[in-house]
Amino acid sequence: MIAFRRLRYAVVMLGLAGIVSAPANAQTYPSQNVSVIVAFAAGGIADALGRLVGQKLSERLNQSVVIENRGGAGGNLAARAVATAAADGHTLLATTTALAVNDTASKNRGYNTADLRAVAIVAISPDVLAVHPSNPAKDLKEFVANGKKASFTYASAGVGTAPHIGAE
Repeated sequence: MIAFRRLRYAVVMLGLAGIVSAPANAQTYPSQNVSVIVAFAAGGIADALGRLVGQKLSERLNQSVVIENRGGAGGNLAARAVATAAADGHTLLATTTALAVNDTASKNRGYNTADLRAVAIVAISPDVLAVHPSNPAKDLKEFVANGKKASFTYASAGVGTAPHIGAE
């Protein structure tokens, strides 16, 4: 669980195999714009990191890199789009560990995770649990004990995300 939380917002860029392929192939890659499909809405950590990586990738390849946010279904919509795209290295996925969660929690994803290949972990972001000063809990044990007596609310990036699973 600790490793899972550490990797919560690890953005994995998929499909870069074309970039690191044999030198003969590198001469013709990229032959068109590269698309980075971000598995979440604009403004989140996956989006911000996807855009930073896209900018550097564009500079390195001397080719336009287009960022497309395709949020929904806990990242499954974006993963399906990349998994079913041409396997030519021109369509990449920026996602989080939600990809691993969806692999076990979603039956009808519309793609096979084996059709994707992780090529980079761009960032690691730890989880933080914070409470209002009026909450008497001084540590996690007290917070859980108090939570069993009364309900509490929390925020997460969506069903199946690390904050959701952690809160459950």
